[in-house]
Amino acid sequence: MAATDGRGAADGLKGGRPGGLAYTPGALRAIFSGLSELELRRMRDEPEDSGRFGESFLWTALFQRA
Repeated sequence: MAATDGRGAADGLKGGRPGGLAYTPGALRAIFSGLSELELRRMRDEPEDSGRFGESFLWTALFQRA
């Protein structure tokens, strides 16, 4: 069973598997260069008991078709 990127990153941060993928803002813009950037920012930290994944050292982005 394959884990999602978010789950893999969360598990890696908690001492589980080696972690997920992390990209720089420039790499995200290059990967999604065919799309329009709506938002690119650092994630918000989420408490461990929130049920959501968020670490402020990672980037999150929202792109849409042009």
